Amino acid sequence: MKVMLAILLFTVSVFAQDVKKAKDSPYSFTPSFSVDMINKKSAAPEITNVDIYIQVPYTNLQFIKEGDSYLARYSGTITFYDEDKDNIIKETTWNKKLTVNSFNQASSRTNFNIELKSFELKPDDYILRIALYDEDSKKDFVLEHPVNILSFNEDVAISDIILIKEKIKTAEGTSLVPNISRYITSDLTELAFFFELYSDTNRTVQLEYSLSNKENESKITIIDTVEIGKGTNTLNYNFSNTNLSLGEYSIITKVLDLDGTELTSIGKRVFSQIYGFPASINNLDEAIEQMIYMANTDVVDELLDIEKYQDRLEGFIAFWKKKDPSKNTLENEILIEYYGRVAYANQNFKNFRKGWRSDMGMIFITLGPPNHIERHPFDSNSKPYEIWQYYDMNRQFAFIDETGFGDYRLINTNYQDWSRYRY
Repeated sequence: MKVMLAILLFTVSVFAQDVKKAKDSPYSFTPSFSVDMINKKSAAPEITNVDIYIQVPYTNLQFIKEGDSYLARYSGTITFYDEDKDNIIKETTWNKKLTVNSFNQASSRTNFNIELKSFELKPDDYILRIALYDEDSKKDFVLEHPVNILSFNEDVAISDIILIKEKIKTAEGTSLVPNISRYITSDLTELAFFFELYSDTNRTVQLEYSLSNKENESKITIIDTVEIGKGTNTLNYNFSNTNLSLGEYSIITKVLDLDGTELTSIGKRVFSQIYGFPASINNLDEAIEQMIYMANTDVVDELLDIEKYQDRLEGFIAFWKKKDPSKNTLENEILIEYYGRVAYANQNFKNFRKGWRSDMGMIFITLGPPNHIERHPFDSNSKPYEIWQYYDMNRQFAFIDETGFGDYRLINTNYQDWSRYRY
């Protein structure tokens, strides 16, 4: 059967609800995106084909109403530098315009755009930089990371693994929609992926597929014997009945000869999340602990005391279902907002503790971003401090860094009841 990798644009509407304008705060979110890089063998010697997939969620772009449609515009740049970042080896730029017919489509968290950019590079170490710029919000986001471009000079070689999000039957064959984010849901019963296998001759090999958790405990291991031809062979595999808990997993594909000697191998990390919940929730017990600013300690302790993982997960989901303002939709706006604040606190307020456990994290998660922040990091005769203003609540919160290591503590005598949240 003919198989094609399709880059498809989804415009499935999930909910219809007005979105309130966020407070204008120094603590604000910027457009984010997912990236996957795939190394493949090239027809040219000593050259590797490198595919860069970029997935941009619609919710991270600003759509502007123009006539009967909604329009978003962003630009992108992909740059490969040498290892020392002294020279640009390859670079491409592009502009993208997205048009949808309704506000629901523009605001749905299930809609995204996928870009595919291809490069030819010599196997080596590089610095990869990807920058996106939202033309209307004027916000940008930059990813920069060292990467290694693989060589395919061996008699048997294997490409990177591409996860499959969806298979769509068409008149021409089967189209595969790639999973760029590498996030899968914990209720998934099938984990599909494909790869290319290169051989210098026709041969029979064994393929060992394994799925392991972060502690390298193997959940599934399958060995299959296949005939491969000379040149490029496209192979796909499905893990069935996965029933994964939350967290990080690794897919490992090994190519063995018939004696069991390893010829080559490749791996891919994937992340399991709860269906309909934010991807940042990747540890159930910690997510329950983080509910302390939403639920009282008795509720949190009761959930943590549930012995069986599945029962604990169901209790967690049931708690947030009760808080859902729109129970007939997939999205739980309160849940998404709450754990979005938790994720932001972890990124911006961590010191000796995780950001969500800090005093700044406590206030930010509970009340959201302040209307104004007054910073005093270098005042003479004073330790660093900040004052957060919440005008609509007529409240302000002062934090002081007693240690000089960024551990800002809440000092307001008028709000000592907040101290019960400290860890």
